[in-house]
Amino acid sequence: MYISVTGLELQSPWKLLIFYSNAIPSLLEAQRSRGNVSVEVRNMNGVKHTLSVWESEEHMKKFMYSGDHKKAIEAFNKVAKSKILGFNSEEVPDWKQLHQMWLSNEQDYMATH
Repeated sequence: MYISVTGLELQSPWKLLIFYSNAIPSLLEAQRSRGNVSVEVRNMNGVKHTLSVWESEEHMKKFMYSGDHKKAIEAFNKVAKSKILGFNSEEVPDWKQLHQMWLSNEQDYMATH
């Protein structure tokens, strides 16, 4: 399985409407996407996290760069900074483990404009 953990930190609370208007369609699209095993969301320490589990990295990438998610990436680059952690695993770690892994994965941090 391929595990993807994304964290978005909004630049301002005023950006919430833009965030949710893109996040909800993207989440629904992920749930319907071929190869998706599961999708969960959590707010941890003011960061909005998504955990998605895929049959393969190829399935995740096909979803990531198409449809509503592609639009969400473009929108989020204007309203948030993000960090992504992706890896192959036989099991899905719990949220506590995933959050620690995500926090320590600084090299994938992407600052936005």
